Amino acid sequence: MVSVAFEPRANQVSVVKVKTSRDENGNYDNQYSDDRRLQKLFQCIYNDLQKNDQFVDRFFQCLEEHDGNTAQKSYTFSDGSSFDLSLALDPKSDDSNILHYLIDRFGQETQDETVMKRFADFVKNIVTHTPSLVRDRLDDGRSPLDEAVLKDGFLEIIRAICEGCMKGIKTPHSGSVSQTIHGPNDGFAQTNSMSLNSVQERIEYDEEGITEPLSWRDLAIPNRDTCLHKAIKMKKDNYINYLLEQIKAANAVDAILGHYNQDGFTPLHLAVDFKLCYGKQLDIVKKLVNLYPESLTMSRSDSQTSTAKNPKRHLHARNRNNQNEGAAVEIKGSLSPYRHFLQTRRKKGDAKSTTARGSTRHHGDLQIGEQIEEFLKLSCMRSYGKNRAVLTEIFPRSLGQIHFDLNPRTEVSQKLLDYISKSPIMKFQSYLQYVYIPNLRVVGVSMEELEKKTWWSSLSRKDYVYIFEWLRSSMGVKKILKIVVEDDPKDPHSDEAIEQAVGSFDVEEWDWMKQDLCSDTIFAAAKNVRDLSLYWSGNRALLKSWAAPDGLAKLKKLQTVRIMTPQSRESRERAEKIIEKFRVDLENSWKSHEHCLEPPKVDIQPISSQAHVEKKLSKTEKEEKGRKEKWLKCMDDFSKILRRYLNNLSSNTPSSKQGIIKVAIIDDGVDVDVDGIGMSVMGGETFYDDKGHWPGFYQSAYGHGTLMARQIRNICPKVSLYVAKLNEVWRDGKPQITAKSAAEAIEWAREKGVDIISISWTIEEPEEKDLLKTAVNKALGQNILLFCASNDLGNLSNIPYPAAINPEKIFKIGSATELGLREDKTQKRVDFVVPGSEVTKRLADENDQGFAGPRSGSSIATARCVGLAAVILQCVELFQLHNKDNPRKIEHTYENMNSMLGRLVDKDDDHHYLRVWEVFDEAMQKAEVGENHEWNIISMVASVFRGMAK
Repeated sequence: MVSVAFEPRANQVSVVKVKTSRDENGNYDNQYSDDRRLQKLFQCIYNDLQKNDQFVDRFFQCLEEHDGNTAQKSYTFSDGSSFDLSLALDPKSDDSNILHYLIDRFGQETQDETVMKRFADFVKNIVTHTPSLVRDRLDDGRSPLDEAVLKDGFLEIIRAICEGCMKGIKTPHSGSVSQTIHGPNDGFAQTNSMSLNSVQERIEYDEEGITEPLSWRDLAIPNRDTCLHKAIKMKKDNYINYLLEQIKAANAVDAILGHYNQDGFTPLHLAVDFKLCYGKQLDIVKKLVNLYPESLTMSRSDSQTSTAKNPKRHLHARNRNNQNEGAAVEIKGSLSPYRHFLQTRRKKGDAKSTTARGSTRHHGDLQIGEQIEEFLKLSCMRSYGKNRAVLTEIFPRSLGQIHFDLNPRTEVSQKLLDYISKSPIMKFQSYLQYVYIPNLRVVGVSMEELEKKTWWSSLSRKDYVYIFEWLRSSMGVKKILKIVVEDDPKDPHSDEAIEQAVGSFDVEEWDWMKQDLCSDTIFAAAKNVRDLSLYWSGNRALLKSWAAPDGLAKLKKLQTVRIMTPQSRESRERAEKIIEKFRVDLENSWKSHEHCLEPPKVDIQPISSQAHVEKKLSKTEKEEKGRKEKWLKCMDDFSKILRRYLNNLSSNTPSSKQGIIKVAIIDDGVDVDVDGIGMSVMGGETFYDDKGHWPGFYQSAYGHGTLMARQIRNICPKVSLYVAKLNEVWRDGKPQITAKSAAEAIEWAREKGVDIISISWTIEEPEEKDLLKTAVNKALGQNILLFCASNDLGNLSNIPYPAAINPEKIFKIGSATELGLREDKTQKRVDFVVPGSEVTKRLADENDQGFAGPRSGSSIATARCVGLAAVILQCVELFQLHNKDNPRKIEHTYENMNSMLGRLVDKDDDHHYLRVWEVFDEAMQKAEVGENHEWNIISMVASVFRGMAK
């Protein structure tokens, strides 16, 4: 018996050494097989496969007898040559093994169909006998399976390899390796094959032998192409489809579809590459995504280091170390598959610009590209719609708004819709991940064309029809994946209004909060719905209609039905029987339609278990008190002078010449349609995450952020505002800001290049303080000025967060009384105090305990101090930009701002009250009245503060 040992190489590929082989004289030499004899053997096998239709049976019969016999047994080929068959099983690490050799020879020229069928039988038998042959690789890393993928017309050979030695492979015909093949580049018809029972059972080797089938992971070498990578590159759809089918059957999706090649590409990265651009490309992309949605989040890396096993470079877990995957991977230039698609399309578009345009091929490429882009976007939204962090990484920053969330508004006006539609920062995508409309009223909106339609004459409510029509006609929205609509239970929209509102958006997740909604309405408005939430009043007849064959069963893509039920008046046992009957009836109705999908899952949720915290916006403002204190009047007067000067500048003067200061307001959002605030908003983002819903930054949950923006603009009229909406959680009956959302908001503001960050709130030491600390220190490292409110709960000894992170570099602002004294509630450890007591309150609700809190105190003082700092910086910038003497540039450092604000504090004042009149009033009084009156005042103010800076 020939004993073989399998020794693992460094790259985990096994090499077979012949431990006891004989030379021509019958002597054992204990050496590697002679390469010339091996090549001669391969040639003999190739020749007999072409000429002898009995060769496969005889060869493996001899091999089987040889395996069970201690005496060496030779096989004589048709040309008279005799060889020990064990030589054919030597993987031969330095050169091609038998499979490499035959695949290469048969692939060099067109072969007869019968010969190729015989070759496929041989391949399946030999890999079943010796699976390790498939693991052997050439010097360039190619396995026999890789070699087969590179050849045209080799699908049956690929099938033979997979069915012969791979784990978990689906075999369409037991004992046969052939079947009819569909697709280009095959050339095989269905034939009968020899029985393989004699070799299907694994042959026993010595203890060192490997006779088990191979796993797909055995063929996935880190940072090298898999056979699937190669098939995608070659655009061989029939190979790809077969391989995906087998990879799925073997539960090897993660190992292969999550594998990175030498260029840092997963199979999906290759499949979405716009340079491929061929007819069936979209079908391949769909199959890859449906099999392995996780690949949508896997980054492509231009520069990488890897360990022995395949590293997972998921975008949402870049720094996570997997204990089974070795050390972390260095990632540079990472791109999600969607971003990679956009990049390759842009590059190909640039190349096209140098050639003739308008060709049929180019037009076809664009159509394929649009289809792939649409599918990728929708797939990302479907799979990761509730994970904003992942979506942010997957999509490019320039993508625009992918959701429209009006919560917690109670009213929508034409003014708001006009602002959003005209704002350059509110660009909407044609596909929205979700739309959330709370129970609100639409006021002052008119759409003549819509109102001319015959169905409009009904007396039902139509508020939401306006909103959806605006999304369609003004914002260009074509599809909405998910709708969440709170209808008024006392005055709901009619079924017809609902159909007209959303019928064109192809909604996939439906949650319209109207009781006993007719299934016909849902079918008319969203026939492709997948996830359906229904609100049931307890009417059993309605429940029966939902379960009937002409009810919900008509929705062929339905996967989940969620029934919101009221507290039943029936006994518990009877109520359970009613619900169970609904499940059974719906399942039977579904099966009667013979849909492709399984019957939808039914989830029953008592309405009483849903905890919805409704937040109301205020509709009124208290009248501002008649007398303004000296501080406010001084800054108001100077603000008017600054506004006049900037308005008198030439309309051609760019903002870079106006010394515009960028201020980030990190709060509960800002009502952009109030007091013209929207004109100052240059950017916005929401970090509020309500179980996958993200209310927009363009509305304030409690009015707090709006009030902060108003205070800043009152003092610095030409400021550029960047609004970040924070997340909150409810604890002890009160909303509390999350440190995670604050950290994300500060990081976002830093990336926007703001000059000042306004933080008019405090939190006690948070659990996620490390995240917050990192974000704050990065902002400080870029010389961004942070102004934080002090604690209004009393003279606490500890500094609250986020100021506590770096109290020596963050301005801590307290609230002062009308007399310029620190309020009793204001913490003693503050840097400066500013008026904060006598201010207008905006009351969202008498019981409102959110950001609003009391509208007096340190939050107002902080916003005013931010406005003051912005004015000082703008005056200094204007002085530097328009002074002919080219004065030195003053850096926006903490030290400089501390010195400039310190100029306004009386040296004997322990309260550190900012006496703004000592600089601003004095300049306004001393400046000469004339043509340059405003500039003279601004120059005097700038000169004072420049003198305090280094």
